[in-house]
Amino acid sequence: MSRHVFGNARGHFRPVARQNSPPGRRSPDQAAIFTSHARSASRSSSNRAQGVSAPNGDTKSLQRLLLEAAEEARGLELQSLGHAILLTEVSPGVYEGEVPASMTEEEGVYDFSYLAEGSTPAGVPFRRKERRSVALAPIPSGEHSEAFFQQVALSNGVLWTATVSPRTRSGRALGPGVGNALAFHYASAEDRKKLGSPVTIDNLDGTYSTQIKLGKGEKLPVLALVYGRLDDELQNGMLVEDKQRPRRARVRLNAIQMLDNKNACFTGAGELVFDTLVAPNGNPTRAVRTRLPASGVLKISSGQKVEVGQVIYEGLVEAGASLAIMIGGKEIDAFLFFRREERLARYQRTLPLKSARVRPDDEANDPESMRDWKVWYTVEVE
Repeated sequence: MSRHVFGNARGHFRPVARQNSPPGRRSPDQAAIFTSHARSASRSSSNRAQGVSAPNGDTKSLQRLLLEAAEEARGLELQSLGHAILLTEVSPGVYEGEVPASMTEEEGVYDFSYLAEGSTPAGVPFRRKERRSVALAPIPSGEHSEAFFQQVALSNGVLWTATVSPRTRSGRALGPGVGNALAFHYASAEDRKKLGSPVTIDNLDGTYSTQIKLGKGEKLPVLALVYGRLDDELQNGMLVEDKQRPRRARVRLNAIQMLDNKNACFTGAGELVFDTLVAPNGNPTRAVRTRLPASGVLKISSGQKVEVGQVIYEGLVEAGASLAIMIGGKEIDAFLFFRREERLARYQRTLPLKSARVRPDDEANDPESMRDWKVWYTVEVE
C-alpha cells in the first residue's frame, strides 16, 4: 500500500481515479491498493522488464531492467480503461481505491499519476498532480517452482546440493540474472545463528543452487529461497522442498462421537467396535488395517464424545500420492442368549498428501459428520 500526502486543508473534493495497465496475462494473484491523504485519484501504467542479454553476453540485472523500463515510461500516454475508479473517504481526509488484481499481475514498474482537485474551506478552487512509481518484486512461489536435491558421500559426511528453478505465482520464471537479489537462507532462526548463511550460486540458466556439507548423521536443515530481505513470515520467499522425496505420513484418530448408538433404552450404553483402513493411493496391497479397540469393545452412549488418540497409519509415502481413509463400525447387543450386530454408516475419504486437521464442522455437508456418528482425525506429513 502506498500513501501520499497532498496537504491537510479540508474543503470540497472530487476524488476520481482512472486505472491504466499494460496488456498481458491476467491473474487474480495480486492487487495494488493505493491510499492518499486529502482528495486523491490515481492512474497507472507499467512496462515489463524481461531478462535479455547484453551484446557482450552478460545478463542484465533486474534492477537495471526496472530502471530502464521506468525511464522508457516517462512521458508516455497512459492506456485508459475507459471508466473511473471511485475513491472512498475511509477517514477524514483519507481516500482509498483498489486497483483490480488483473491490472497488476505482471512484475515490474507501475507508474501512478495522482490528481487532486476541489476547493479549500475558503472556497478557493485548486488542482494538483503528482506522479509516483512502484515496483512489484518477483516473489518465488513454492507451489509453482521446482527443487532438486543431490547428495554425495564424503569420507567424513555428506555434501548436499539444492537446486531451484524458481517461478512466481503467475508462473513467470525468475531469471536468469537475478542472483544478486535471490538468496538461500536457513528457514529456522536457530539454524541461521548456528550455521551462518549458505552461498547462493547463479547457474545462469534460470536455476540457483547452494551446497551444504554435513557430518555423518546430521539432518539437512530446511532451506528458503528469498527475494530481497528475509523476514520471519517469509513473505518474500519460499521454502525449498524436494517434492520428489518420499514423505513420512502419520494418521491419528483423535475422537469419535456417537449420535445414535443403535441401542435399545433398556441396555444402556452401546458396545461398539471400529475398523480403520488407510491405503496410499488406494492400493489394497499397501493398506494398513486397525481394530479399535485392539480387544474388547468401546462403551459409548448417544451424544457422548470419546477421545481416542490412536495412530492408525504411519509410514513412508511417495511424493504426489494420496491417502484413502476408510472407517467402519458396528454396535453389538448381547443379552443372555441374544446377540445382535448393527453396522454404522461407513466413512470414506481420499486426501492429498499434506498435513491436515480433519473435523466434522469445518465445511458444508461435512463427510466427517454422518447420520449416526462423527469423527475427528489428524494427518501429519513430514
